Amino acid sequence: MNQHIGKRLSLTLFPSERFELSFPLALWLAGLWLYLKSFLYVCFLYMIGLDPPPYSGEVLVEIVYFAFAFFPALILPWALWYIKIWALIPTIIFFFIDTPILFMHVM
Repeated sequence: MNQHIGKRLSLTLFPSERFELSFPLALWLAGLWLYLKSFLYVCFLYMIGLDPPPYSGEVLVEIVYFAFAFFPALILPWALWYIKIWALIPTIIFFFIDTPILFMHVM
């Protein structure tokens, strides 16, 4: 009985079901893109931290944005890869808000 409870409560960030051929490709790619964005946010925060303070106002806005955007970029791919229907609308909203901001930062 303990093994059954342990299996039900186990949490993995990368479920093996996403490699089945019947898994929706759009959810797979969106989840991968979000995981990559979360890694990118950590890298941006690390690189900003290498600069000596005081920071300008724009840099402070970026620090706050990347710190807050990291969490949805880590939670939403998990929900997409487990095919949680509630995650579709927040993911679309997050992509519409985040992608232009990320492109403005890179350009």
